[in-house]
Amino acid sequence: MRRIRSFNDYCKTAVAFSIIKYLGAAYLVYLGTKALFSKKENLKFTEQQEENESIWTSFSSGVITNVLNPKVALFFISFFPQFINKENIDSVLPFFILGLTYSGLGIIWCFMLAYFSSMFSNKLKKSEKFNVLLNKFSSLIYILMGLKIALTKK
Repeated sequence: MRRIRSFNDYCKTAVAFSIIKYLGAAYLVYLGTKALFSKKENLKFTEQQEENESIWTSFSSGVITNVLNPKVALFFISFFPQFINKENIDSVLPFFILGLTYSGLGIIWCFMLAYFSSMFSNKLKKSEKFNVLLNKFSSLIYILMGLKIALTKK
């Protein structure tokens, strides 16, 4: 037998949802204001953080992410067959060649991306002005997200 929910049940659910929504919005505003008024000393990177973050760390993290990503396998399965002749569709060799080509190009691209982004981020980390600006901008985003959540009707 199906239970019919009463109006009181719906009101309780709506009140509980509203409480969670406003608490979450208040927490976002709190995090934003806390970061907005924090001192500059909190923004500096330590030497240990800079040493731990190398090009190879970034590159290996990207490789692991791509290897374990199921969307990559779905891409191969759905996209590659259209580049193989119908006569060779039963053979593994065309898939293997396309996969190696794609992987080789992907490795070169990811290495270049990790190398140049590491160079760029090291320069930005040393810029105190950029760090202050980034902190202020991200804290304003938190505050605006919290206000948007609090002012949303649904």
